[in-house]
Amino acid sequence: IKDNKINIYITDDGDGIEQENIKNIFIPFKSTKIEGTGLGLSICRNLLNKNGGDISLVSSKNGNTTFMVTLNFNK
Repeated sequence: IKDNKINIYITDDGDGIEQENIKNIFIPFKSTKIEGTGLGLSICRNLLNKNGGDISLVSSKNGNTTFMVTLNFNK
């Protein structure tokens, strides 16, 4: 915990996310899947931002993806 914030890292062992899809990953209704709404990550980011937190990611096409969730304990 630093400055009343904590970072939580979540990493998968999948194939990674293509770079052209990363820029749209938090945009509502954007999805590369046939099913689903494309709302999950945008809702997560919106809720975190409203409470002083954030979510970001690092991914490579042939590697894993890591999401970093920042929670703020001041709000």
